[in-house]
Amino acid sequence: MELTCDTKYSFRLLQQMGGLLRRQWRLEQCLGKVRALASLSIDQTESETRLQSYMGIASYREDLLAAFWEGEPTALPRSTKLQCRCPFCGLDFVGKKDLSAHLSLAHRGERPVLLIAGREPESDATIRQSIGPDDVTVENCTLVRISRSGVPLRGNSPDTLRALLCDETNTVLEVDLMNRFETSADPISQFYRLSVRVPGKLELDAVDRDFVRLLASNNVHLSDIDYFLSRPSTQGVVREYADALGAYVRGVLVKDGRGGSTLPFSEGGILYGKALEILQSFRRPLPIVICSLVRLASNDFTLAREKTGFDRLDYCYAILAPTLGHSLPNLTENQTRLRRTIDKTVPLCPIDETLDTILTLAALNIEQQQSLAQYLRATEHPRLTGQDRAKIYVLLALAALQLNAAFEAREALRLLRNVYPFEAWATRELNTLEG
Repeated sequence: MELTCDTKYSFRLLQQMGGLLRRQWRLEQCLGKVRALASLSIDQTESETRLQSYMGIASYREDLLAAFWEGEPTALPRSTKLQCRCPFCGLDFVGKKDLSAHLSLAHRGERPVLLIAGREPESDATIRQSIGPDDVTVENCTLVRISRSGVPLRGNSPDTLRALLCDETNTVLEVDLMNRFETSADPISQFYRLSVRVPGKLELDAVDRDFVRLLASNNVHLSDIDYFLSRPSTQGVVREYADALGAYVRGVLVKDGRGGSTLPFSEGGILYGKALEILQSFRRPLPIVICSLVRLASNDFTLAREKTGFDRLDYCYAILAPTLGHSLPNLTENQTRLRRTIDKTVPLCPIDETLDTILTLAALNIEQQQSLAQYLRATEHPRLTGQDRAKIYVLLALAALQLNAAFEAREALRLLRNVYPFEAWATRELNTLEG
């Protein structure tokens, strides 16, 4: 069927009218919703009316946004002179350098410090010796807070702290020193936790007597150490001291592999170190000898010139110390005393087998009764540490030099060229022999 022009025009007109009717219908639908919302009472609760809300979206011109993303970054303009203000006095300075100089000169705060016998203790330290009022100094301090065994004390001052350190024998002091160098600034503080363990002479004497009676033997067993530590004399404030003595004897048994010890050989040196840490604070014959033995075992000759009262030990230091640059004591006087008092000694403490061998070889060296075969046999001991073997080779080299045995001396020195702390001495002697 072919449509005429009038028919086509009428059809388009009907389509347009239909579109207008649809838009009118939609508009009426929207107006109906608006009227329904407007008719709601404003006092209805939120639970009765649930209005759907919509987010808005901000639009931006696409060409401008693309141009910004593709452009170069720009920095904010900076002032040529940066003004820095002092937080304490409010003065302004040009640049941080001038401000730092001002702070270090005008508002400098020092850390508060506690000194005991001229030295600052660690933040967690133990005091084992009695001290006098003149041994305690507090510097750069404006406020002191002290707690004794967990109980805060009142009215604290540096004098209070000084009195507590001098009078207490078995307590724990928590000390907080503060220096308020500026009223507008937080104070600088320094905290110390001081365990005071200062036994009296009579208490220490009782421990030493039990130690000599029970453990000064060449046939000690671990059970003997346990019995010693169970004695009433080892309880209380002297317990730490007694434990250190027991640790030394355990170290001897571990190094020798006897007396019921099952710990690894390396644990012997660790036990020696624990004993030294505590016993070095006590100036008494027993701990002095034990500490010197432990230092000798680790080739520590820093206190080689101090006499211990144990002649063989002093002689060994007298032989080995000069190789490290320490001056040699008067050996003639020592030899005379050795011959005079050899039958007047009393047992004091056990010594591990290899260290006892070293002391014996050193005494033979001084008496010039050495035989190189003795030194060579000693180097073959199955439980030698590296430090003990080095000492034996030093004694061997010294004995060979005295006997003009150049070959044996040269061989021993070559083994010591890279062994601390004897490498410098061995190199010099070897260059002399080979020069």
